Amino acid sequence: MTLFSNAKTRAGLFGFGLALASSPLALAAVIEGSVTAAIAETDETAPLEGAIVTLEETGAQTATERDGGFRFANVAPGDYTLIIDYFGAGTETVEVTVTEDAPVDLSITLAEGDMTLGPVVVTGQRGAFYAARQKERAADSLITVLSSDAIGSLPDENVAESLRRVAGVSIQLDQGEGRFVTVRGLDPSLNSTSVNGVRLPAPEGDSRAVALDVIDSDALESITIAKSLTPDMDGDGLGGAIDIETTTAFDRGGRYLRAKALGIYSESSEAWGEKLSLGASDIFMDGALGVAGSITWNRRDFASENQETDGPWLSDKRELYPEQYEMRDYQVERERLSAALNLDYRLGGNTDLYLRTLFNDFSDAEKRSRVEATFEDAELFGIVDQPRVAGFTEGDEIEFDRDIKDREETQQIWSIQAGGETRVDSLTFDYQLAYSHSEEEESDRLDTDFRADDVGDVTDDALIGLQLVNPRRPRLFFLDPTTTAYYYNPDNFEFDEIANENGLTEDDEVSFAANLRRDTQFFGNSGFWKIGAKARLREKSRNVDVDIYDGFDGEDDLLLSPFATTVDYPLDINGPVPDAGSVRSFFNQNQDSFELNAIDTALDSSAADYDADENIYAAYAMAQVTNGAGLAITGGVRLEGTDFNANGVSAFEEEGEFDDVSQIGPFRGSVLLAEDIDEEDGEFSRVSIENNFARESYLDVLPSINVRYDSGESLVFRASYYESIARPDFEDIVPSSELEIDEDGEIDSDRVGNPDLERQKAQAFDISGDLYLDNDSYLSIGAFYKDLDNYIADTRARDVTFFGVDFDEVVRAVNLESADVRGFELSYYNVFDSLPAPFDGVLAGVNLTRTDGSAEIEGIGEIDLPRLSDTVANAIIGYDKYGLDLRLAVNYRTEYLDEIDVSADRFDRYVDDRVQVDIQAQYDITDQLELQAELKNITDEPFEAYLTGPDGVKLLSQYEEYGYTALVGVRFRY
Repeated sequence: MTLFSNAKTRAGLFGFGLALASSPLALAAVIEGSVTAAIAETDETAPLEGAIVTLEETGAQTATERDGGFRFANVAPGDYTLIIDYFGAGTETVEVTVTEDAPVDLSITLAEGDMTLGPVVVTGQRGAFYAARQKERAADSLITVLSSDAIGSLPDENVAESLRRVAGVSIQLDQGEGRFVTVRGLDPSLNSTSVNGVRLPAPEGDSRAVALDVIDSDALESITIAKSLTPDMDGDGLGGAIDIETTTAFDRGGRYLRAKALGIYSESSEAWGEKLSLGASDIFMDGALGVAGSITWNRRDFASENQETDGPWLSDKRELYPEQYEMRDYQVERERLSAALNLDYRLGGNTDLYLRTLFNDFSDAEKRSRVEATFEDAELFGIVDQPRVAGFTEGDEIEFDRDIKDREETQQIWSIQAGGETRVDSLTFDYQLAYSHSEEEESDRLDTDFRADDVGDVTDDALIGLQLVNPRRPRLFFLDPTTTAYYYNPDNFEFDEIANENGLTEDDEVSFAANLRRDTQFFGNSGFWKIGAKARLREKSRNVDVDIYDGFDGEDDLLLSPFATTVDYPLDINGPVPDAGSVRSFFNQNQDSFELNAIDTALDSSAADYDADENIYAAYAMAQVTNGAGLAITGGVRLEGTDFNANGVSAFEEEGEFDDVSQIGPFRGSVLLAEDIDEEDGEFSRVSIENNFARESYLDVLPSINVRYDSGESLVFRASYYESIARPDFEDIVPSSELEIDEDGEIDSDRVGNPDLERQKAQAFDISGDLYLDNDSYLSIGAFYKDLDNYIADTRARDVTFFGVDFDEVVRAVNLESADVRGFELSYYNVFDSLPAPFDGVLAGVNLTRTDGSAEIEGIGEIDLPRLSDTVANAIIGYDKYGLDLRLAVNYRTEYLDEIDVSADRFDRYVDDRVQVDIQAQYDITDQLELQAELKNITDEPFEAYLTGPDGVKLLSQYEEYGYTALVGVRFRY
């Protein structure tokens, strides 16, 4: 049979446009069934998801659902042959007779000896590999899948760390643990993230990116990344669409129980933590009711050591040196709780109802001690050659700070959704109502600083230097013993400031969705049409309240001495730091003696606040046509209308001098919050705010087409074109800013919102070929290209003018003039079961993504696309036999541009390349009980970021060390 005759090709494609109006063939019977696999050496079976089922006589084809179920409608009476194809096992045929009297209901179990090429493997590393590849093979679009066994086969703490194992994905770290996911080099905020098909809001106030370290990897059934979109998917997955699935009872097919208990050892803190998880499911009421639940909790204490610079590097034409050099020590207690409860009810034979719930709670109790040396106004007197040291004088201009940040940050993400599916003959109607919530809270945070700024009173000699043999790892270098003693003496550090902060960010989304599908034929070719509508109603807000105290009205000066402690800091010489517990206790007992700075309090308590509403209304129409030779074309169009409203604040801090009070001009904002007028010294300062509003409405038309050809032997070919969007991050588009205005009228700001930002748009092309070789190996090669309009990137500028206001320095998101990204992906996996024992248990895999991207930015020209690593690779070697399951994994990514500096100096920030090596071992004591051991980051790979200086020299921006993490314990399954 040819793919299509010319007439059929034209008729099938034309039928896309006529799908909603065309009449199907006369309604006939329905074939329904389920496919399960017998688990070797047990009496149990497991549902097979993604098995391709073909009705040979008509060419109609479908894939089994999560519970193994499949369905064919519009089947005329007669004798038929069903062909079941599953990677790793081969094919199986089943004969079936269809009559006019009743639907055909089949239950097909594949067991060893039934299949053409061998048994179905559903457990262990092999089972995870086969399950993921089969689901990818059956999909209408290009997807990458991680199954639950694959997620649990490596020492990955959370969803982000699990995803870095797949082709084209890299992650961004927080304290050595994966937090955000980058797909094909694009910013994490360009991804959409869902749980069971329902969008998750972001807990952080500055980004749309969902922090995936909040969700424990043990709470999941599978993770899917869609790299091409179909019209029934949300249109804002420009980077990729990530969907996290939790377990249902029908996924397991019967009673199921798993439990895990692990101890967690962190080298950096030399402390033990623990991880406990429990999951269970069962089916009741003669197969009608399914109940599945899970709960996972872990706690670990760890530490990290850090070097950073703040501000640009300066130069007096002899040497580059940082404006401010920081030494940080972090002590963190991290807890993570994930819980899920899923109910499924099969109401008769045609309606399925469900309730899905997921709750995640993530908390960091962090104590960060920091020592700062500020050289901004110091004088560089010369360079000491051996070793190479930049030495500074002007002691009155050198500042040393010793501070402590004591905070507990809590993030929550949870969702609840109810819905169902009803089938009537050839029609399938599904419907869903969902509510999702996320939040980030910092309660009673204390940032306390002690400062020494009178070094010049001690000595007039050379004071202190920076050793710059390696400018990416500078170290303090003392040139004078008097200064050395001064630096280490806590009596020289006097209280400077305490900031007591309470902050809350909340993000809520309510969604409604309904879809109608009709299985039909287009001029002799099987297919379906589908229409649907969806509404997503979102509210996001951030509120920060800060009390800043910069004086102490006690009998004696408040010095560091009573609070001083030391921390282990191997990266440099940092000396005494404040003890968090002692500082908090003293502050709570003596808060009335601290002097509130009304100006700074008013400024910091208003500038970060905002409220935003975003309502999205979508509708789509799509159709699919297939033939009996493995060709399927899926296409259609999606309409998405967006209505965005935001309220923000511009907070102005003004300082100036006067000879007479009448000379003080009107304040800039519309509401005066605080004012301090010193008539004796002729100085004033004040804070005012101006309420800003932004509104934007727009409509996007997003077409897509996906072509899939499955040869039925070993080759699957795909090609796709789709259009997508990404809306600006909330912090970028909300009209908020904090403006500090000095006596000369110049303005300094950390960040200014840009309500004129346009949404980002992409036209994307994908092509790929997958080879399924001998049922034990897999090779995939693909290429992609995205043409990006209005790509958004952060830029840092100095001495610039926006909105008629002159800024000393500002960070602002802008739309780049143009951008594109292109690349290819390669994946290979092999099960060496043809080798002689015991080597037939060896498995190996590798994936490689090469990406190239560029953007045009006004005033600079072509730059690298921000956040894009040109190479991301994974290599895995494992062993799975005799009850022993071993896995060694290597993850690698190259450097990427993190922040663009558009000033003349061009100190762009790059995050350096990184290699991480992990290993896991499992051994089956019995069929149900296994020992488990994991080792993460065994080479103690650091995180490094650098600034590009003149002539390409690399300068310290950030350096962190984490150490390794080990886990050991037991896992039980029944």
